[in-house]
Amino acid sequence: MENNIDLNYLLRGHLAGSLSDQEKLLLIHFLDHRENLQKWNGLIGKLYEETAPETSDQREEDIEKMIRFILNYPVQKKSSPSFHAVRILKNVWLRYAAAILIFIGLGMYLYYNKNNQQGTQLVKAVPAQNDLPPGSHKATLTLSNGKKIELNPNEQQTIADGKLSINNKNGTLTYDKSAIVVYNTMSTPKGGQYKLTLPDGTKVWLNAASSITFPTSFPGNTRLVDIMGEVYFEVIKNVNKPFIVKTYRDEITVTGTSFNVNSYMDEPGIKTSLLEGSVHIKNILLKPGQAYTNGKITTTDLDQDMAWKNDVFNFHQVKLVDAMRQIARWYNVEVFYEGNFNDVELGGEIGRKLTLKQLLSGLQDRELHFKLDQKRLTVTQ
Repeated sequence: MENNIDLNYLLRGHLAGSLSDQEKLLLIHFLDHRENLQKWNGLIGKLYEETAPETSDQREEDIEKMIRFILNYPVQKKSSPSFHAVRILKNVWLRYAAAILIFIGLGMYLYYNKNNQQGTQLVKAVPAQNDLPPGSHKATLTLSNGKKIELNPNEQQTIADGKLSINNKNGTLTYDKSAIVVYNTMSTPKGGQYKLTLPDGTKVWLNAASSITFPTSFPGNTRLVDIMGEVYFEVIKNVNKPFIVKTYRDEITVTGTSFNVNSYMDEPGIKTSLLEGSVHIKNILLKPGQAYTNGKITTTDLDQDMAWKNDVFNFHQVKLVDAMRQIARWYNVEVFYEGNFNDVELGGEIGRKLTLKQLLSGLQDRELHFKLDQKRLTVTQ
């Protein structure tokens, strides 16, 4: 069906206000299929080049109006009762998939033009009044003597812990091999993330509100670290010296592998997801594509588990209340609810580099609203 849809005609018809009910359904149907995003991205870019809005702010406003209008088309159900897109219109929550896909195909093109050779940002993600910026690279390093160092991702820093030298550059903290054994802790606040290279060469990524405590050298028979929050590891292989990750409940043992551990205290359980290699948890062997949580092994969606590291929120079949915990940590807000949202489910993906209001506009609908007051975010019906 999608191959027969003339998206260029539908988009121009939408801008001209000349689409029939059947054509409106076709447009929504097209946007509900992820594989069509590349075509959407190219066409919308050409359309905005042709129309040449006077200012970037006006272009952003036009985009948001387009998103809102398409998702609220007043379509007559009798036009095509068996058509897939009608089900999208009947169920308000399924419409979020289309909204988020629009943001990826359109919003990412306009907010962050990655294909521009100069790297020009067409519309800066600068929050307006009563808006909040996305998280960024920021963290604190606690040295062995308890001294705390704020890590600056924009400057090269050489940090001394006694005779030990630690390098901080471009959002990455690096420890070289050394015989000095003291313990350091790197932690990120809400709205922060950071990267670390341990003395054995293992690479570590910390999500927001996370921490890792580690020795500055691994002289013994194991390599042991303690974590809180969410951390992704790419462990240097050493069969003679296993790498052990301790959380508040689980202990994960590997020799060399890539895996993600989500151990936030406010989540329903610790989830360890394996990308490559193998891990052992309580004598249970985990294989790539599997996750361990609450004593059970399951097949997992690695794209969703790793979305945070790839600067994306993946809300495919995610409960609204679960999604809001991710949003709260990334934008450093407190979330409150006016109503019962336990059964509300989202779908699709949206970038993590948008301001909070830009992100919420992709979720908001006539039956779901958000109120932001300072750092208090209220979800209402």
